[in-house]
Amino acid sequence: MKKQHPGPTPPWTVADPEFSPEQVAHILARRADELARPLDEEVQGAVVNLLVFQLGDERYGIDVTQVLEIYPMQPVTPVPRTPDFVVGIFSARGRFLSILDLRALLGRSTGDIRPQSHIVVTAVHDLEVAFLVDAIDDVRLVYENELNPPLSAAFTRGIAPGLVAVLDIHALLADSALIVNEEMGN
Repeated sequence: MKKQHPGPTPPWTVADPEFSPEQVAHILARRADELARPLDEEVQGAVVNLLVFQLGDERYGIDVTQVLEIYPMQPVTPVPRTPDFVVGIFSARGRFLSILDLRALLGRSTGDIRPQSHIVVTAVHDLEVAFLVDAIDDVRLVYENELNPPLSAAFTRGIAPGLVAVLDIHALLADSALIVNEEMGN
């Protein structure tokens, strides 16, 4: 009998070697329980699925609709004469993407790249950019009306339950520090 090629990996598959099959089953069971939970009258409303990750001791989240891919740490090529928040570039399926250090962009002290670090590739409009994060925690369903106002509104949409700062990727990528406007000299 001829073996069938399984085809491309579905986007909901966890292909990170850090997770055992038991851990994957636990994560999926917890997500199923969360989705099966009946809605309370006061919590109904617009829903946001967040990719929750760590930067040092802090937890952040971004809307999963803006996440294209997540990679375990890859070889990174430094780029000379770039700002401190540019970690370098890496090859993502044949295209080169800039990796930005979210710690530096958010005004936190930069940390070392760790083996458990991940690269999160995001897309906003036609711009694809990767962010370096310390670790991926989870994907969490949050209702818009559960978000508390942020303490500092620079790049934050709000604070979700569990003290997760929800980042506004549109505002972050529109920051003037990221815009290159250099005139060529003679």
